Amino acid sequence: MKLSELFKSKDDYHPRDRDLSPLEEEGRDVEELKREIEANNTPTVRNAGGVRDGWAWGDLKQLGWAKQHQEQTGRNYFDVWWEYLGPNPIKLVTSGGQDIIMSTGDSTDPVEVDYS
Repeated sequence: MKLSELFKSKDDYHPRDRDLSPLEEEGRDVEELKREIEANNTPTVRNAGGVRDGWAWGDLKQLGWAKQHQEQTGRNYFDVWWEYLGPNPIKLVTSGGQDIIMSTGDSTDPVEVDYS
């Protein structure tokens, strides 16, 4: 095999060509998250849509235990927040490192997002 066959030139590269399957598998077992919540073990969830390690709102949404809300506040501006719907508490870790115990019906504070 030639060395040139191992590497694509920068003209051949496109971000969609990346293999993301290792990222999806690493620390992302939603069934384990479901078991932790159902066993009332208060698992740690990151305050983000998705993360490389651990769990995030996207995992809870996949289980049907989180809902993302959006409210338009301007032409391109929206307030966005998450509501927790799971059966037992979770520990939410914010970007500031704060731990918040969330129970069914609790919501995060709205964050203004510019979609322009």
